[in-house]
Amino acid sequence: MQSFRTDDPNVYNTSSELLTPTCTSSAGAETIITTDQGVRGGKLIELKKTVNAALDQCPGVKRVFVSQRTGNQVPAHQLDIPLEQAMASESTECPPEIMDANDHLFMLYTSGSTGSPKGLIHAQAGYLLHAMMAHKVT
Repeated sequence: MQSFRTDDPNVYNTSSELLTPTCTSSAGAETIITTDQGVRGGKLIELKKTVNAALDQCPGVKRVFVSQRTGNQVPAHQLDIPLEQAMASESTECPPEIMDANDHLFMLYTSGSTGSPKGLIHAQAGYLLHAMMAHKVT
């Protein structure tokens, strides 16, 4: 499996075909992790088709890991790598990496419904600290 640097962007995006190329291009993403289809409210969401439609506009993307969520047949792309197959060949051991408090955790984009999508970066410390404090048991 490909290794990732700590400065590789993690972009959370479940949105439209327009948003996907905007996010991957502006973030400099080289890897996309997606699923064949999503399920929301009992309806199928064509996530892989959305990614496929965006790939022509995202020349920097080098690989697309695809997880089998529904197992339904979806169009393939030459950059596709079956996620389950790639993970099966890896060790179950993953040594932790020391991170700086200001290292990027992930990028989150708005839907772009009022213009161009806007992104924000969550850093390691602030996001994780808030999650810990929100769930702290006293």
